Amino acid sequence: MELGDVDKAIEDCSIAIRLEPRSAEFYNNRGFMQTEKGEFDKAIKDFDYAIGLDPNHAAAYDNRGLAWGAKGDNDKAIDDHTTATRLDPKNSHFFNNRGNAYSASGEHAKALDDFNEAIRLDPQEAVAYNNRGNARYFLKVYDKALADFTEAIRLDPTDPVAYNSRAVLRASCPDEKYRDGTKAIADATKACELTDWKDAETIDTLAAAHAEAGDFAKAIEWQKKALELANEDDKADLQARLDLYQDNKPYRQK
Repeated sequence: MELGDVDKAIEDCSIAIRLEPRSAEFYNNRGFMQTEKGEFDKAIKDFDYAIGLDPNHAAAYDNRGLAWGAKGDNDKAIDDHTTATRLDPKNSHFFNNRGNAYSASGEHAKALDDFNEAIRLDPQEAVAYNNRGNARYFLKVYDKALADFTEAIRLDPTDPVAYNSRAVLRASCPDEKYRDGTKAIADATKACELTDWKDAETIDTLAAAHAEAGDFAKAIEWQKKALELANEDDKADLQARLDLYQDNKPYRQK
């Protein structure tokens, strides 16, 4: 798994399950690997087995919640993460994951509560600060969102996600007081470097940053690159932003 060979990892877990078919942990592990592969239905089946063998297996509920979330069923995801937090109320990851599920459902106030609890349980968890920043951004608490993104970067300066989040705020925040094209370009460039210039989302942010700075030629150049890398489902939104830049208009998040 650490070497990135998910298929061989799944094969080993399957052999372990054959040798010890009553191990909830082995089913949970294989389900996690199935999730990594994008085989969410198979993953959920494994988590079901794990929970059937051990109804108090908190991680299996949490992992099944992640799989449900990946399938777009946020209600089932929230239910599973809630069970995980009940079984292990001191695990910061479970609260963070439920917070993400609430965010995906648009329930940003509930998400904020969960991220607060995750940070209380583990003040060094960078991803929880980034996620809380996103919740605060949607709640229009922009100054605190910016502070959270900055803290996430301080705790983990190699994670592109927080750089991208801060760049989005600085490039396209509805409140002009928080926009800064120059700083947005710096953050987005760092995010692109950390993703080897192969991630459509960070390059899209870089384009928005250049548009905020008034360099629409660069914005168009990078937006076209983002379109080349993007999934089909995302291309309509990216094209709409490209149209804005071609009209010499910056992008503003609603």
